[in-house]
Amino acid sequence: AGKFLVMLMIVLSIVYDASMRSPEERFLKPDLAGKFLVWVEANPYWGLGAFLCAIAVCVVLLIPIGTPLTLGCGYIYKGVYGWTMGLAVATFVSMAGSALGGGLFF
Repeated sequence: AGKFLVMLMIVLSIVYDASMRSPEERFLKPDLAGKFLVWVEANPYWGLGAFLCAIAVCVVLLIPIGTPLTLGCGYIYKGVYGWTMGLAVATFVSMAGSALGGGLFF
């Protein structure tokens, strides 16, 4: 019952933030993912860990930003490492982040 109440509070907080507050006042800003992708492109090595953690946190908190982050990860690392290595790195980071988030959630 405790986990359910915590998750319910998180979901209600996110819904409140998205529906009742103006975009300037929101905790989860509409351009948060875009700013994060720009930072990762400028810092590709730190970005690996940041992507992994960001995707894991999104999975745990049920934030539906995981798909744009996964696509952005593929786009950025394709540009950094080339098609073959970049997509392999992006796939690994996305899968590892999802697995980490799933493991933490359950």
